[in-house]
Amino acid sequence: MPADPGHTPDPAVVSVSLAAESALLEARMRLLQEAIHAIDTRIGAVSERLQRMYRAPVALTSEQWQQLMRHPLDACLEIGRGL
Repeated sequence: MPADPGHTPDPAVVSVSLAAESALLEARMRLLQEAIHAIDTRIGAVSERLQRMYRAPVALTSEQWQQLMRHPLDACLEIGRGL
C-alpha cells in the first residue's frame, strides 16, 4: 500500500523496480543452483567411495582399529582413500 493513498505510483518506476528485483532473484537462484550442483557432485563421490569400501575386504592394523574407535568417520575416510 502506498504511503500516500492519494498518490498513484509511476508505472515506469514500478517497472524498473520490478525488473531490478527480478534480476536480483535470478542471480540468487543461479548461485543456489550452483551450490546444489556442487553438493550433489560431492554426495555422488562419497556414495561411490562408500560402495567401494563396502565391497573391498579391509584388514585393519591395530593403529587403524584404534583410530576407528576414536574417530569413526575420519578413520573410514582415511582407510577408504586407498580403495
